[in-house]
Amino acid sequence: MNAVCKAEDNESERNERMKLYTNGKIASMDRDLTFYEAIGIEDGKICFLGSRKEAEALQAEELVDLGGKLMLPGFVDTHMHMLMYAFFARNVDLFGSRSVDEVISRFQEKLKSDPGRSYLYGMGWNQENFEGGAFPTRADLDRISTEIPIFAARICGHIAVYNSKALELLRASQPGAHVLGNTDFETGLVKEDAALSYSSLIPPVSEEELVRMILDAQAEMNRCGLTCAHSHDFAVMPGVEWKTIVSVLRRLSDEGKLTCRIFEQSYFPDDREFAQFLSQGLRTERGGDGFFRIGPRKIVLDGSLGGSTAMVQKGYVHDRANKGLASSTEEAFYRSVRQAHDSDCSVAVHCIGDEAMRWTLSAFQRCQKENPKPDIRHGIVHAQLTTPEIMEKMKELEVQVFAQPIFINADMEVIYDRIDGEDAAHTYNWKTMLDMGIHVSGGTDAPVEPFHVMNNLYAAITRKNLEGTKTFLPEQALSVEEAVRLVTSYAAWASFDEDRSGTLEVGKNADLVVLSENIFEIEPDRIKDVDILLTVAGGRTVYSV
Repeated sequence: MNAVCKAEDNESERNERMKLYTNGKIASMDRDLTFYEAIGIEDGKICFLGSRKEAEALQAEELVDLGGKLMLPGFVDTHMHMLMYAFFARNVDLFGSRSVDEVISRFQEKLKSDPGRSYLYGMGWNQENFEGGAFPTRADLDRISTEIPIFAARICGHIAVYNSKALELLRASQPGAHVLGNTDFETGLVKEDAALSYSSLIPPVSEEELVRMILDAQAEMNRCGLTCAHSHDFAVMPGVEWKTIVSVLRRLSDEGKLTCRIFEQSYFPDDREFAQFLSQGLRTERGGDGFFRIGPRKIVLDGSLGGSTAMVQKGYVHDRANKGLASSTEEAFYRSVRQAHDSDCSVAVHCIGDEAMRWTLSAFQRCQKENPKPDIRHGIVHAQLTTPEIMEKMKELEVQVFAQPIFINADMEVIYDRIDGEDAAHTYNWKTMLDMGIHVSGGTDAPVEPFHVMNNLYAAITRKNLEGTKTFLPEQALSVEEAVRLVTSYAAWASFDEDRSGTLEVGKNADLVVLSENIFEIEPDRIKDVDILLTVAGGRTVYSV
C-alpha cells in the first residue's frame, strides 16, 4: 500500500511539472495519423497524449487552451543555408528585379544609405525576368562603383557577376585553375566555385557578428515554424573557417541559446580539408538530443537549369553542345564520396541534371559494393531531372532525396526553354518517388527561396505557382498528409531522428507547431496563407503571436 501511495505521489509531482496543451486538433503524424485533443510536455519531451477528458484528470503546472487549432510536429527544412541567409539579409536584396537597371538601382540605394561600405553583395536577380533575357555585366556594375568590389549573385547562387574591382581582387588572390576557368574577366560572369570566391575577397565576419547572425536567422526560422534545419554553412561566410562555425554552434547549443536544431550539411570541396575534419573525430552524428549535430558531407556536383550549368546528358535546347559544368572529374568525385563513405559519414550531393545523378548513383553503388555500409543514408539534394531509370536506381540503392517543392514556382517558367519536353516530364517527380518507396524529405534551399514552410507545402500539394495561375505536372501532386510528412516524419528519418522527432509520440522531443487553420480541411489553394501561431522546440516556446 505504501508503494502504491508513493507511486501516486510521484505521478502527482510529475503532473505538476507538466505543461499541458488541450482543446486542440493534434495531428501526431504517426504511422496511423492519430489525432488527439491534448498533449503534455515535461523536460523537453512529450509525456502525455490523449483526450480532453483524460487531460482534465491531470494537475498540470501550466495549461494552454489551443482553441481548436491544429498542432503538428515541428517543421524541418532538410536543405538550406542558414548563414548564407543571415549574410544575405544584411546585404542587397535583388529578388524580383525586373531589369538590369533595377539591379543597379538597388545597389545604388544601398550605397547611398551606407556610403562607408567597403563592398556590396547582392543576391536574387534572374535574367528570365529581364526583357531579352540579358545577364548583368561587369560594365553594368561598374556604373555603381569601381572603387569597391561588387558581387551580384543570380537567384540560384551558382552564377554571379563581378565588377572590375572584384575581378581585380580575384585575379590578385591567385585562384586555382578551376576558378579561373569559370571566370570571364571580360563580362564579369563567374560560375560555380568561382561564384563563391566573394567570401575570400571581402572583410572577414567577426565571431561576435557570427553569433548575432545565427540568433537572428533562427528567430526568423522559428517564426516560420521551423524547429530543425539541415544547413550548409561552411565556406560561405567571409573569413570564417569551418572550425569556428562548429565551435560557435556547439557552444550556443550547450548554453541553450539555439532555438532550432541544426544538422550541419558539411560542405568540403577539398578532400584534404575534409580529411582534417575527419581527423577531429567529426562525421555524421546519428544520435543525441542537443541542438547541434554534424550531418552528412555536402558535395556540389553540378549547377542549375536556370543558369544552364546543370549536367544534362542531351545538352540544352538552346545550345546542344553545352551539357553543363561538373565540379570535378567523375573519378575525383567518386574518391570524395568514398572518403566520406569509408569514414561512416553520410553524403548529400547537389544534383540537378540527369548526368550528375548518373555520376552520383554510380559512386554510391561502387562504394557499397566495395565497402558495404547498411543504413548509411546517402542522399541527393534537389534531384530535379530524374528519369525512370534513375528513380529505379535510387530505390535499389536506398538513396534518399532532399526535395524543394517551392522550386516549381520559378522553374516551371524556364524548364521547357532548357530541356526537351520529354525530359521536363521527368522533373520533380516526388509523387512517383514516394509511391516507389524512395525516402523523400522537403526543404527550401534558403536563401534561394524563402524558408516559408507553408509556401513549400502549397507547392507540393497544388503544383501551382504562388500566383495560382499556372500548374506544373499536376499528376505529381502530393496529398496534404504526404506533403506534411516531407517536413516532419520523413524529414526526421533523413537525419536518423525517427526515434526522437518527426511525430508527436510519448517520449519524443517536444518540437511542435500550431497553425491558424486546419490544412487537412481547407482548400489547398489557401494553404500558403495559413499563419504560424506557435513554435515550440525542446519544450520551449520559441515563437508565438
